[in-house]
Amino acid sequence: MRFVTALTAEEREYARAVSKAFGQRVCGFDILRTHGKSMVMDVNGWSFVKGNDAYYDHTARILDARFQEALRRRWFARFVDPDTVGRATYESRWVLKGVFSVCRHADRTPKQKTKCVLQSPDVVALLDGSASEVTLRSPAELSRALDALDAAQQSPHADDPLARIVHVRDVLARKIAMPGTKVQLKPQRSPCGSVQLILKWGGECTHAGIVQSQDLGENMRKDLLLINRSLLDDVRMYSSAERRVLSTVAAYGASFLDDSSASFMDRVSVRADMLDDSTDAKDEMEVAKQQLRGFFDFSGPLADNPYSSPAMQLPPELAEQGPHEFLHEMYDIIARLIARMERNFARL
Repeated sequence: MRFVTALTAEEREYARAVSKAFGQRVCGFDILRTHGKSMVMDVNGWSFVKGNDAYYDHTARILDARFQEALRRRWFARFVDPDTVGRATYESRWVLKGVFSVCRHADRTPKQKTKCVLQSPDVVALLDGSASEVTLRSPAELSRALDALDAAQQSPHADDPLARIVHVRDVLARKIAMPGTKVQLKPQRSPCGSVQLILKWGGECTHAGIVQSQDLGENMRKDLLLINRSLLDDVRMYSSAERRVLSTVAAYGASFLDDSSASFMDRVSVRADMLDDSTDAKDEMEVAKQQLRGFFDFSGPLADNPYSSPAMQLPPELAEQGPHEFLHEMYDIIARLIARMERNFARL
């Protein structure tokens, strides 16, 4: 919204100086008022020069001469090659000289997992004596894991949860042929001689995700061909080792490089450190999980909860009910919601 505003004496002097400096009887300029002071921010163009190329060319030559003259007087002139000043070399031209992009993988199916801690000798034997995490991906390795769970189900260890073994074994049998299914085995310190078995599946790129990656690669290629086609002469790609990421790179790269063969994948550097490596923080993460579990498992006044702290700034309803009771109430609400959704779905 515009208002008619009277100029101060100082601002009228600014107007006189601007008109004199630009050699114009009438001109417009923008003033910014702040903290009791006024500053000229911009001098507006005049209608008679709009579309006049000769005016802009002449102005550019004057500005270029002024800048070069100022450059010769400044201390950093010694670092500037005088032969390139005013001459359009590749280094001095205003062209796009590089593009750096960080992209997430394409749209994927939901990632799912189930896990349990077992002491069954057959399951522990899958580690092959390793003291660090082991991942099983190939069909042969997954078949070994399925056989180990069969043995653990038939002759369960006294401390192993049989129901969990049956559940994990059933899921693995149904998901073993799905791309991306894997079993992670993590040796546990407690109980001694146990292993945490984590079964993961899903997380694969969807058809829509692959098409979107191809479209992105094609569009970026077209843009760079218009802006500076030489950028396509030196392309480097990096990827993590995850299947969904490699699938995204393959779809994007084929379109971006206009190479339908798989040979361009030889130019892709696969690096495990492209993902957030939480190995170094494993112990701290486990401590945090135990504290959270202890906080929500405690039943009683919040003041008596050994895992509570005034710095938590809990919402009032959580502080009044206690974390354990609050979770039970949330569980009941979600269970009722799911039951209602299933009834409504049955009526469709």
